[in-house]
Amino acid sequence: MKPKRLAVLACGLALLGLAAALQSALNPAWQSSLVNFIFLAILLCALEVFASEMLWAPISAWVTTVLVYDLALLIRPPLPGILVWMFAGLAFLGSMLYLSVGGQNLKDLNRTLKDLLDGNKFRAYRALLLALFPAWAAALVLAKTSTGLASPDFPRTIHPAPPDQSDFKGRGTVLATLENPFRRFEKEDPEKFRELLGEGKKVYYQNCFFCHGDHLDGQGPFAPALNPLPANFQDPGTIAMLQESFVFWRVAKGGPGLPASAHPWSSAMPAWEKILSEEELWKAILWLYAYTNQAPRTFAPIEH
Repeated sequence: MKPKRLAVLACGLALLGLAAALQSALNPAWQSSLVNFIFLAILLCALEVFASEMLWAPISAWVTTVLVYDLALLIRPPLPGILVWMFAGLAFLGSMLYLSVGGQNLKDLNRTLKDLLDGNKFRAYRALLLALFPAWAAALVLAKTSTGLASPDFPRTIHPAPPDQSDFKGRGTVLATLENPFRRFEKEDPEKFRELLGEGKKVYYQNCFFCHGDHLDGQGPFAPALNPLPANFQDPGTIAMLQESFVFWRVAKGGPGLPASAHPWSSAMPAWEKILSEEELWKAILWLYAYTNQAPRTFAPIEH
């Protein structure tokens, strides 16, 4: 066996071993492991065929595919499977574009594929691949259909319906007419508004940062210990969809003050009305919207 071919096969076997070890560690279910081992065996057969002809473009595509596959497993949080296969497909298309430029390379690839399909040179690999592909498909079906029974999933209310009236430290309020008393300074006195934003930022970092994070994305230092995760204010589906009165009610009451209609709800947020003043809450809400570059939702008055 030629040294180059031997080096290529050694590299391929090392990558296969790495991929198999990672897959087994991350997904110990034997059905998934079977799918991965059969797929990696198909790749090894392809590597041996191309290595015997020293076709470097398909070999590069193969190696890139496995590397993308492995690196995606090492990335946290994990990449969606569709992205992994998209990157692998782009690597394959790139190698095909390279082969289509040079006439001799394309001829060598066509000859190799022809020998693999109906020649005597790769008869053993052809038989092996004809057995592996159906086995891979069967293993995929098995992995998809052999899931265990799970308890019913109860939907979680993202934005629970607030009551018509609420109270803050014993003082009743009508949420439909409740407004942020500091919002008017945004237009009336921009300098005063910037001061209020600075005070709201201070309130946030002294109280809210630990769960909601430095970038208001729900990835604070305490967030990994919470289930569900704290709200991600950068998500346009959170405060950008809400009136400031709703945000005030939600923050003031926290998890303990949620209505029964919000069940099931597991929220670690405390009732901030017991810790912060009304002014501090409104200032913090001002800063939430300003930092995320969002505007509170408002409703136009109904004309009669």
